[in-house]
This record gives sequence, C-alpha cells and structure tokens, in this order.
Amino acid sequence: TVIWGQSLKFFDENIKFKNIKNALELGSGNYCGYSLYFSSKLIDTICSNPYGDFESAKKIHSNYDFSEKIKYEKIDALDIPYENKFDCISFKSVMGILGNQEERFKNFDAQKKMIVNISKALKKGGYLIFAENLKGSKFHQYIINKYGWGKNYRGWRYFSINDYFDIVGGDFTLLNYKTTGVVGNFVSRKEIPFKENIKRILGTIDIFLFDKILKEDSRYVIFSVFQKN
Repeated sequence: TVIWGQSLKFFDENIKFKNIKNALELGSGNYCGYSLYFSSKLIDTICSNPYGDFESAKKIHSNYDFSEKIKYEKIDALDIPYENKFDCISFKSVMGILGNQEERFKNFDAQKKMIVNISKALKKGGYLIFAENLKGSKFHQYIINKYGWGKNYRGWRYFSINDYFDIVGGDFTLLNYKTTGVVGNFVSRKEIPFKENIKRILGTIDIFLFDKILKEDSRYVIFSVFQKN
C-alpha cells in the first residue's frame, strides 16, 4: 500500500473531481479500492469485474457510509455494455492478464480492445486513470519472469512506459503520469515473518531514496491520467 497507495494522491492532484458525477472501476479485486475512493467523493460508482464476485469487497465497503454510492456489476473490460456514460473509468493491475495465454505476449490486441471499449463508454472530456505494473529494470524482468507472476513468459505480461502510451492511443490525451517502486515488491512469499512490515519499510525507502536517484524505467509501477479527446 505504500507504493500503490500513492496513486490516490496523484489522481487528486491531476483530476478535477468536481466535474465527475459517475465512475466505473474495471477489474476490481477483493478490495475494489478505487470504487471506495470514488464513493468517498460522493461520486455514483459502478464496481465491476468479469466474475461477478463482490462478497469480500462488500464487507469492506459496508464499513463506510459513503459506500451507498457504489453499485456492483459483472462487466468484462473487453465488452463494456455502456456508451457515452461515464466521467471517469479506472483500473488497477488489469492489462497484464488480458487475452488468452498463447497470444498475450505476441501483441497488444486485447489491451487495445479494452481501450476501445473504455473510449466508447466514456463521455468526451472524461478521464481514463490507472495504476499498472511496469517491466522495471533488467533485474526486475529477470526475477518476475523466472519466479514471479510472469514466470516463463506465460503468466502476467509486464509493459514498458511507452507500451502503455502506445496501447492507449489517439482517442486520449496524456495529462500526467508517474512511476514509482524499486525494491518494495521483492517480498512476496506468504511465509516470510512480518512480511507486511518489511514491505512498508522497503516501500518507504523506495519513495525517499530509490525513486529519487534511479531512472523511471527502473521502477515497477506507473500511475497515469488520460482525458478523452
């Protein structure tokens, strides 16, 4: 959360939320965090994923009165059933798992199809915002493709900064982006004692040291804000 949680401050700094009346979160997981984020700003929000499983998210959201602004829908990011509907669409860690396993590492077809669907569902001037995984350094790539979610180049696909800009394409104007995270993701095994405390420490070191001294393509997370033309 130290690394990924920075996205909220970044979005606050780059979006005019007073103009946003409704929003959609795609590919939401167990926490559906961006749906809660939108609803805290009293924005009418649809929380969605392709499975229709929201049990854990609803338990978390029920702790907040403003979560009454959230509705839950089963939506596939590759087939969004709305047109000219939303002022803002968000997602976190979605693009790398799109498409069938055989094709995922060969092209951007599934990712670009997702963006076409998002563009269709957004109003003109609406925001596309996301927090996604980056390739990072050569060392990151070695670790994630040998031991991590991208193991043997058959699991999760990790993109470069320019890959994301290419995928989003000409329907949108890039307003701003930020990269962060260098060592914070190297603690993942469940059996490691005090894992979450270690991750918070490493994440803090990233923010105050490595993010400042290393190039942006050495980092493993990107936050982006685009606006529909």
